[in-house]
Amino acid sequence: MRELGAAAIGFDMMFLEPDRTSPAQMLGRLPDLPALAELKTQLADLPDYDQILAEAVGRGRVSLGFVLTGQGHERPAEKRGGLVTSGPDPSGQFHRFAGSMSNLAPIAAAGAGGGALNVVPDADGVVRRLPLLMRLDEQIVPSFAAEVMRVGEAAQTYVLRSGAAPSALASSGTVQLRIGRVNVPLEPDGEIALYFAGSRPDRYLSARAVLAGTIDRSEVERKIVLIGVTALGVKDERATPLNLVAPGVEIHAEAIEQMLAGEFLIRPDWSAAAELLYVMLLGTVLLFALPVIGPIPSAFIGGGAAFLASAASWIAFDQARLLLDPVTPSLIVFGVYLVATLLGFVRTEAERSRVRSAFGHYLAPELVRKLAKDLRGLNLGGETREMTLMFCDIRGFTAISEKLDPQQLTRLVNRFFTPMTRKIQEHGGTIDKYIGDCIMAFWNAPLATPDHARQACRAALAMTAALDALNRQRAEEAAAEGRPQIPLQMGIGINTGECLVGNMGSDQRFNYTAMGDEVNLAARLEGQCKEFAVDVVISDTTEAAADGVATLELDLVQVKGKSKPRHIFALVGGEALARDLTFQALRQHHQAMLGEIRTRDWSAAAQRLQLCRRLAPPALHALYDHYARRIASYAENPPGPGWDGVLIAVSK
Repeated sequence: MRELGAAAIGFDMMFLEPDRTSPAQMLGRLPDLPALAELKTQLADLPDYDQILAEAVGRGRVSLGFVLTGQGHERPAEKRGGLVTSGPDPSGQFHRFAGSMSNLAPIAAAGAGGGALNVVPDADGVVRRLPLLMRLDEQIVPSFAAEVMRVGEAAQTYVLRSGAAPSALASSGTVQLRIGRVNVPLEPDGEIALYFAGSRPDRYLSARAVLAGTIDRSEVERKIVLIGVTALGVKDERATPLNLVAPGVEIHAEAIEQMLAGEFLIRPDWSAAAELLYVMLLGTVLLFALPVIGPIPSAFIGGGAAFLASAASWIAFDQARLLLDPVTPSLIVFGVYLVATLLGFVRTEAERSRVRSAFGHYLAPELVRKLAKDLRGLNLGGETREMTLMFCDIRGFTAISEKLDPQQLTRLVNRFFTPMTRKIQEHGGTIDKYIGDCIMAFWNAPLATPDHARQACRAALAMTAALDALNRQRAEEAAAEGRPQIPLQMGIGINTGECLVGNMGSDQRFNYTAMGDEVNLAARLEGQCKEFAVDVVISDTTEAAADGVATLELDLVQVKGKSKPRHIFALVGGEALARDLTFQALRQHHQAMLGEIRTRDWSAAAQRLQLCRRLAPPALHALYDHYARRIASYAENPPGPGWDGVLIAVSK
């Protein structure tokens, strides 16, 4: 190969043991007989075959290979290029080994370079990547392919440059290895993704033809030549994406050719973030689509998105040599789809079972079966009228219930329900039902109440005062008994609008109740009390109908389950507070602060907030803490250009 003008030669094989046919080795195995004395003398004068090979290796630009192992402390004796590093040390993610198996010392010392022959297949046994740099304990070791390139480039030193991740969305930093004139982008673990060109039989030269001298010089001159074994059964066979049984030497040839051509497969540092975003977006779409359009249309949506992701991945690979994974994210989304579908099925069956259990005792069997199939059948009739609806709920009820036994919890809930119910009824309200720790009530039915919105607001203010009195009483009882007090907190949501109200049921059993979209909105408003840290949240229709009470606009909110945003307000007092000059000034500045938020003037909004905090009573300080967090969040991460000032409520 050297005489034919090879630019560099690489041995993809190892010389671990002395040649058994070498004269010195044969001399040691001959018996000590007089008849063999002359033969022994002749053998002793012959040169050692391993030394002949070492001398031949030393006359050419030959790179040898060694194998890194998981144990042992032997260090490879082969010469290797130096390494200069720049930037953060990236070797922490390199493949790490504890020992090595090296060539015979004379041969190892004669080579111009030596690198690790290790190939690390994926979990399925297929080789898709090749490590160019590895670690032998704390030392960075080049691969065989890298050393062949270095010797071929007549370079003495590798240059390893690394950089930090360019952004928070990037999965890792950048790593680049310079070998002579060639820059090789590495993955964080020191590997390159192999861009397989496929097996090329015309590039193989027969060792027999080389030794026979029948190889044309043009086939070797100025080329890099790798010497390896290709016969089946020699245990140097690897599976690649294009060949299930490829000679191991072909893996190194593919890597060297890729480096010479300068065409690399790149997994961008933003790929993991893009794949995660794909999972989140498609998963969210499916989670919202499943209960609306059903599993089959949702499956078409998911399948179409997976097809588009696969097509985009292929285009990125074909046009820009970018490696993006559409399979794993699609499988994750498919898992989300299966789980959501199963949960929906279980939930539907549970609801049907609940309907059959709850109504089976007082409804006809045929009607029970109909309701179990379609819960909308519960809407049995009534009249439509404008009403004001209230939902009142105990905050942190779950945490409280975990600290009390059933008897104590029952007494506590009854002590809460009694004064709350009394205040509702004193202001003309009707108790619809108790739902766990929640009270549902409404005004303007069954008897007409002209000022039902104002009466509901007055009832809510009276309920907050009653709760304060109840907490003081319970605190005194707890102090007398030497136990800690668990103070109660509540949230109240009030909405005004048209609802269906009437006797819902049958001739044998019915319930007087209200139904409709406005009822649902009242329930959602109660949930916003926790978000804004206020006791009472009312809708824009209630605020308009209850003209004269003291309110502060909270925001333009799209509550969960609704498509259109609504202005919602905090009810902070009655008519007397509304006439107070300080409160009027507070309301004016508060409204100006909301306007500055909606026009993205975060600095002005923050200054206005401090003025509001000085004018506000202590009960509203938590509300302005909420706005402070909102303004700081918007200033740090401004909403997109399409933001219309609507707050999307993520919880009920």
